[in-house]
Amino acid sequence: MVIRLATKNDIEIIVKLRLKMLQDYEENLPQELSGAIQNYLEKHINDNSCICSLAEIDGTIVSMAMLCGYEEIPDEINLYGKVAKLCAVYTMPEYRGKGYMEKLLTYLIEEGKKSGIKTILNSADMKAIPLYERVGFHTSSTIMYIDL
Repeated sequence: MVIRLATKNDIEIIVKLRLKMLQDYEENLPQELSGAIQNYLEKHINDNSCICSLAEIDGTIVSMAMLCGYEEIPDEINLYGKVAKLCAVYTMPEYRGKGYMEKLLTYLIEEGKKSGIKTILNSADMKAIPLYERVGFHTSSTIMYIDL
């Protein structure tokens, strides 16, 4: 298995994997979604505000995860305000349960550190919490949100 960062040459396969991932939760995705994902990746992979890691086996991308970075007001823990949200965490069904994602996330977290990210946020599927804890995430029950 090869773990590496995505480049603009990988955008097409990332879009396909992202759509497969989303179809696991919602069958009727908006038609415009594919183009919106592609536009996002073209902009943010190139400006390095999206760090995407890929796991490749025999030339096939089997797993991906990304950090979508942004800045917020600095605080006592994060003096530079660099934060990222972990998203698009996906492994093709036939490759699940083999430990690939743990290795991929470990690699991605290190890449995030190198880029100056101090905090990574994640909203996890309950069954994935043990995986995230193994790579260093902590659970907090104080996160609130509002859909606008």
